[in-house]
Amino acid sequence: MQDRIDIFREEERVVTLRAVLLGLALITAISVIATQSSYVLRSYRMAFGEMPISLLLFFGVIALGGNAVLKLVSPRHTLSAGELLVIFVMGSVGALIPGIAMMNTFLGTVASPYYHASPQNAWAEYLLDYIPTWLTPSNETGAVTWFYNSLPEGESIPWNVWVVPLFWWSSLVFALLVVMTSTIAILRKQWVDNERIVFPLAEVSQELIAGAEEPGLLPGFMRGKAFWFGFAIPFGIIVWNVGSYFNPSIPRITLKVGTGQFKIAREFPEFWTPIHLVIIGFAYLANTQALLSIWLFHVLAVLQVGFSTKMGFSLGESDPFVMGDAAVVWQMTGGMIAFVILMMWRARRHLRRVLAKAVFDSPDVDDSGEMMSYRGAVLGLLLGSAYLMLMMYKAGMSPLTVATFFFIAAIMFIGIVRVVSETGFMYVRPPIVPQTFVPRLLGSAYMAPSSLAAVGMSYAMVFDNRSFCMTAIANAGKLITPLKKHKRAITWLMVGSVMFAFLLSSLYTVYLGYRNGAVNFRVWNFAGGDRIMNTIVTKMRNPSAPDVRRIGMLGIGGTVVTALSVLCWRFPWWPLHPIGFVIANTQSTRRVALSVFIVWLVKTVVLRVGGIQGYRRARPFFIGLIAGYVAGVAVSFLVDVIWFPGIGHDFWYAL
Repeated sequence: MQDRIDIFREEERVVTLRAVLLGLALITAISVIATQSSYVLRSYRMAFGEMPISLLLFFGVIALGGNAVLKLVSPRHTLSAGELLVIFVMGSVGALIPGIAMMNTFLGTVASPYYHASPQNAWAEYLLDYIPTWLTPSNETGAVTWFYNSLPEGESIPWNVWVVPLFWWSSLVFALLVVMTSTIAILRKQWVDNERIVFPLAEVSQELIAGAEEPGLLPGFMRGKAFWFGFAIPFGIIVWNVGSYFNPSIPRITLKVGTGQFKIAREFPEFWTPIHLVIIGFAYLANTQALLSIWLFHVLAVLQVGFSTKMGFSLGESDPFVMGDAAVVWQMTGGMIAFVILMMWRARRHLRRVLAKAVFDSPDVDDSGEMMSYRGAVLGLLLGSAYLMLMMYKAGMSPLTVATFFFIAAIMFIGIVRVVSETGFMYVRPPIVPQTFVPRLLGSAYMAPSSLAAVGMSYAMVFDNRSFCMTAIANAGKLITPLKKHKRAITWLMVGSVMFAFLLSSLYTVYLGYRNGAVNFRVWNFAGGDRIMNTIVTKMRNPSAPDVRRIGMLGIGGTVVTALSVLCWRFPWWPLHPIGFVIANTQSTRRVALSVFIVWLVKTVVLRVGGIQGYRRARPFFIGLIAGYVAGVAVSFLVDVIWFPGIGHDFWYAL
C-alpha cells in the first residue's frame, strides 16, 4: 500500500477537539445501533467481524456525506485528512466492543452462573463455590433473574450489583488493551516498514481519508465507471432481496453454488459454496500467495478428513466451540504456534533494537516516530501482562494454568492479527480457543476445580474469532505511519475509545436486558447461555488425562509450518504461504474458501494480462463491491427499523 504522506500536510489539523468529539459520537452511534440491531431488531450483525459494517457505514457518512456538505457550504471548515484519520481510528477500536462483537459473550458469561444453575446441570455442586463473587453480579435479590426476564413493574434497575464486577472486568480490559497496544507498538516497524505487510482493511479506509484533501465532492476512486459497476452488483442484489421481505413470492438472489454445500464422497466433509462479495472486495487487495495458500490448504484439509474417516482414524469428537475434525484442528494449532514463534524469530534483529532502546536508551535506535516509546511499550507489555496473570491467579487458576493459558491466548491473538493484516479477512476464527487447549494439554484430571471455573469465566474476554481490538490497533499503526507528529496522542485516544465503548456498551446492554429481558435477545450466549459453563462442569465430572494424540498433532502442524516458512524465506518463487495452513479448516475459512478461490483466480489473471497497471485499474471495482455491500446493508437495516422491528433480516453469512 502506497503511503500518502502528502495528505497529512496540515499536521496541525489532526487531533482537534471536533475530531475527538466526532470520534466519540461515532462510537456512541455504533454502540447504540449495533446493540439494537443484534438484540432488539434482530437485523444485520452490524458489529460483527474485524472491520464491522457499522464502522464503514457511519464513517462513510461522515467522510463522504458530512464533508461533502462542508465543501459546498463552507470549504474552510471541511475536515482534514488528519481529522478523519482520528475519527476513523477511534471508531475502529470502539466498533469491536458492542453487540455480538464482544458484549454478547462478555455479559452472557458474567451474568450466567447464578441464573442458569439448576439441579439438572449441578452447577451448585461443581461450579458456583469456585467463582469469585467479584467476577459476577449477585442474584440474592433476583437482580440477575430480572436482567434475563425483564424488570418487574414498579422496580428500578439494580445497578449496584453490577458495580463491582464491571469495575474489575474494566480493569482487565484496560490491562489487556495496554498489552495489545504495547505489542503492536513494538512490532509496527517490523511489520509496516521492514516486511511491508499489505493491511487490506486499512487500505480502503485510507482511500476515504485521502478523499478529504482531493478537489471535488467525491474521492478519486469513486469517479470512474469501474467503481460504480462494482457498487451496483451487491447493492442491486440486496435491494432486490429487500422486496422479498414484503412479498415472499419475489425470488431471492442468493450467491452460492448449488445448495451451498457439496461433498465429493460420503465420508468427506462438505465444501461450502456461498460467495461473499465483501470478502472478495477486501481480498483483492491481499497477496496472491496468501490467497492461493488459503483455498489450497482448505482443499487438502477436507481431503485429509475424508481419507482419515475412510481409514477409521479419529481423535474423537471435537471439543465445544472448536468446529472441525480434531486432528486437523490440533495440526492448525501447532502450525499457529510455530507461525508466531517463527514470526518473532524473523523479527529478532528489530526486537533486539527495541530492547536496546528500552533498557539502555541506545542512541542508535530512534523511536520518536513510534506509537509509544519503546521503553513505554516494553514496560506496558510487562506490567499489563503481570496484572492479567495476577488476576487470573486470584480468580482461581493455578500458576501452571495461568502460564499455559496466557501463552496460547497470546499466540492466537498475535496470529489472528497477522492473518487479518495479510489477507484482509473480516471474519477469522483461530483454530482453537484457550479454554479447550489448556484442559487437553494439562489434563482436566490434574486441574483444580478453581482453575477450571476460572477458565470458564475467561470466556468473557477471550473467545471465538475475536482479536479484541488488536487488529484495529495494528491497522491504525499502519494508517498513522505517515504522520510526523500526533502518533502518541492518537494511541492514547484509541485506549480511551475502547474504555468508553466498553462502559457505554455494558451499561446500555444491561439497561436493555432489564427493559426487554436478555433471554429475548435471541443470540446464543443470552438465549442459551448455559452452554459455556456446561462444558466446564462436564470436564469436572469427567476428568481426563493430557491428550497425547492431540499433542502429537501439534508437533505435526508445527513441523509443516516450519518447513513452509523456511521455503518462503529461502526461495522467492515458492508459491505457498504458511498462513494458509494455520486457518485451513476453521469455520470462517470454510465459509469463504470459494470466494478466496474466485478472487485469487481473477487477480492472477489480471496481473498476468495487465500487470500492475491492470491491477490498479481494476482496484476501484473491488472497492465498489465493498461500498455497494455497505450501502445495501444500510437500506436493509432501515427497512427493518421501519417495517420489521424484532423480526429483522440477517444475511452476513451469504452475500
